[in-house]
Amino acid sequence: MDKQQNQDHTQQLSVVIDKLLESKFENETQDLKSLNALINIVLPAYHKKRLNKQETVVTLKIFDSILFLIRRCPNLILEEKISENLINTLIKFFDLKYYCNSKISSSAVDILIQISNLLVTKSISYNKISLSILNNLNTHLNDNLSYLLNSLTSSSSTSSSTDFINADNILKINDLKLSKISTSIRIVQLLISSKLKSNFAIQHNSFNIITQIDRLWFCLNNMIINFDLNVLNNKDTENDSISKEKSLKYLLSQSSIPNLKKNLDLLYSVLLNSIIQFTFNDNLNNLNIIDLSLSKFKFLLNWKLINQFNSLQKILSLGLIKICLKCLKLNNFNHFKKKIGISLDNLNFIFSKLNSNIKLNSNLHSAYSLLIFIDLKFNGYNEEVTNSIQNSDLISSKLLPNILGVSKNKKFEFFKSKLLVNVFDNDSIYDHSQNIINLYQENKFMTN
Repeated sequence: MDKQQNQDHTQQLSVVIDKLLESKFENETQDLKSLNALINIVLPAYHKKRLNKQETVVTLKIFDSILFLIRRCPNLILEEKISENLINTLIKFFDLKYYCNSKISSSAVDILIQISNLLVTKSISYNKISLSILNNLNTHLNDNLSYLLNSLTSSSSTSSSTDFINADNILKINDLKLSKISTSIRIVQLLISSKLKSNFAIQHNSFNIITQIDRLWFCLNNMIINFDLNVLNNKDTENDSISKEKSLKYLLSQSSIPNLKKNLDLLYSVLLNSIIQFTFNDNLNNLNIIDLSLSKFKFLLNWKLINQFNSLQKILSLGLIKICLKCLKLNNFNHFKKKIGISLDNLNFIFSKLNSNIKLNSNLHSAYSLLIFIDLKFNGYNEEVTNSIQNSDLISSKLLPNILGVSKNKKFEFFKSKLLVNVFDNDSIYDHSQNIINLYQENKFMTN
C-alpha cells in the first residue's frame, strides 16, 4: 500500500469509527462483532508500526471506541477470550520501540484502567474478569523481568573486546530490552495507579509489587550504564567514524529508537511518577511503600547523571515536596531525612552543582534547599554544616532565592506552598518569605 492509499484507508477508518461512537442504540450481537473486529483485526494493523499524526489520531479513536462498546454493554467482556485478546492487543502499544509518542502508551494504560473499573463490584463474574486482567498483566511483567535479569547474567560473561561485538546484534538486543523495560514500566504504572479501584489488594500485599519495581529500576539503571549519553545526545562528530567503531561505549549504545535520550528520560519519569503517586495516595500509609519512594530519591540525589534528564528532575522535585508533606503529616520527617540522606555530603553536592556549569532544574534546587531549612526548623542549628561551607555568600545568594523564587510549574508551587503552611503552622497560604528569612537568621546563616 503506497502513502496515498494508506492515507485514504486511514481517513475511511476514521469516518467509520466516528459513526460507531455516534451510535446511540445497543445491539449486543452487532456490538460484539464490532468489538472483536477492533481488537483482533483493526488495532493489530497498527502493531509494531511507527505511526504518523493521522494514524495516531485514529488509534486513539479506536481505543475510545473499544471503551465505548464495553461501557455500553459490559456483558461483552464476559465473552470467551475477549479480555485476554484485549490485553494482548493493547499491551503492544506500551512498547517504546514503536510508540515514542507517550500519548499512545498512556492512553492504552488509561483504557485498561477504565475497563477494569467498569467491572469491579458489578458481580462475581465481572470481578473475576477484572482480576484476570490484572493477573494477566502481572504475568507479562514477571516474564519481562525474568528475561531482563537473565540477560544481565548472560551478558556479564561476554567479552568486552569490540572485536567480538556485532553492532547489529547489539542494536537488536538493546531494542528488545528497551521494549520489555518500557512495557513493564507501563504495566507498573497501571497496577499501582490510584485510579484503579482494585489496587487496594496491591496496597495490602505490597511486598510483591515493591520487589518488582526495584528489579525494574535496577534493569533500567543497568541499560543506562552501558549507554554513552554523548552519543545519544548527538554531540560526537560525524566525521569521527573510525574512533566510533572502536569505541565500546558507542557500540553498546546502538538502538533503532529515535531520540533515545529523550525517551529514556520519559521512562524514568513515568516510573518515578508512578512510584510517587502510589506512595502519596496510599491511605494505609504503608512504611514499605514510603521507603520505596525514599530509596529512589536517595539514589537520584546522588546520581551523577541526573543533570542529563530534565523531565526526571521535575518529577523528582515535585516528589520530594509531596512525600515530605506526607511524612510531616505522619510526624515522620526524621525518617524522611534519614532515608534520603539530607546530609553534609548532599548539601555540598547541591552547592557544587549551583557553582558548576552543569545545569540542574531550578525546581530541584528549590525543593532541596527547602528540605534543608525544614531540617533546621525541626532539628536546629548544625555548626558542622555551617563551618564546612567556605563561601557563606553562596547561601544568601543561591539558597534563599531557590526557596523564595516562584516556579512556572503551578503544581510544584501549589505543593511547595502546602508544605510551607504545614511547616510554619499557618492556616492559609501566603508569602512565607519573612518566615524563611527569620529562620535563616536564627540559625546564623545570614552574612553580616
